[in-house]
Amino acid sequence: MKLRPERSINADQVQRELARLYAPGLRHGKSIKWLTISSKSRSYMQTLQGEPFDLPADESKVRRFNIVLQAGDRELPVSGTVALIDDLPYKDSMISIGFGNRVIMTTRECYQSADGETRYSGAGVAGWLDLGDGWQDFLSTTKDDINDARVWAVLMHHVFEEIEPLLKQTEEDRLSVILDGIALDLSDALNGINDVDFNIEGHGAAGAGNFTDASLNTVIEPFKPLGNFMPKVVDPSRKGPYPDGKTPPATRLLIHQCPDKDIDGALCRMGVISEHENNLRIEVNKDHEVVQELLKARPLNKMALHLMVTREIASALTDHDGLLRRVLSKKVQSKLNVLSDDGARERALARLLMDSARRPKLEPDSQAA
Repeated sequence: MKLRPERSINADQVQRELARLYAPGLRHGKSIKWLTISSKSRSYMQTLQGEPFDLPADESKVRRFNIVLQAGDRELPVSGTVALIDDLPYKDSMISIGFGNRVIMTTRECYQSADGETRYSGAGVAGWLDLGDGWQDFLSTTKDDINDARVWAVLMHHVFEEIEPLLKQTEEDRLSVILDGIALDLSDALNGINDVDFNIEGHGAAGAGNFTDASLNTVIEPFKPLGNFMPKVVDPSRKGPYPDGKTPPATRLLIHQCPDKDIDGALCRMGVISEHENNLRIEVNKDHEVVQELLKARPLNKMALHLMVTREIASALTDHDGLLRRVLSKKVQSKLNVLSDDGARERALARLLMDSARRPKLEPDSQAA
């Protein structure tokens, strides 16, 4: 290939695509060499590598295949490797199907069960399957697809059963990232309802509305993202920015995923170890079908997970007056204390937490503007 001086070529991109397309041949001893000839006598040779990623050292994250499918009197050999790759983006998370020296197709069909009831995103799972001699009659004329639906379904079902533990791990890792984000949001919310700029009384406030009705029958004002959001000037002689002059200690929320058997069948649970502790621990049932359905939603229904955890926090706090007094400022406590019963207090606190979590997070410069 010779280019005119004014033209150029993205050599790296072409090399990657060649290596990807002919990866089966490279795995089986073939080689592709790329010679770059420079006009300045700086020519150099590159040997293309067939695999776009390194397999993990942990063998529990790798599944190897060396099987033979039986189709009537025909034996169809399949070999390959599928692995859970750290930090692999979703666009590269797929299985390459190869025949001969080249890839004939890519698929994610083996990331779901044969009946379609169980589905995984498969982010982070990738690999290859090489079809051996005997598959010729089961390929399309152009050799870029398998034209026997039954044989294909059997192959995908077998692969799914083998790699399902890897697929489950990807969902657990994804849930951990999501729960960590929710924990940060709700930690901010717990501390945020004590902020001086989070006004919980009066109409048009940036908080949860007016709680003066003891039965909580009043209509709660809708959330207004930018209403009354500017910080108030605080008397510098006070020890803290709250009406009682004291700052409640910062609260940190930790969310852990638990199997169904370890959480006594609950959907979500908060255990209070001590009313003198500010690290709150929430457990979420990762095996429950509600949590599983929330994770399958595209886009992710993060607000529903927020709500589930928020109600559990509100329920646990209202059952422990000492912890409630430790976590909340006197301003918030006084508003909750006028309510008639623990149920009303729980609902009001849950609303406060949700509204605080949904407040826009402004940068210091924009707050001062």
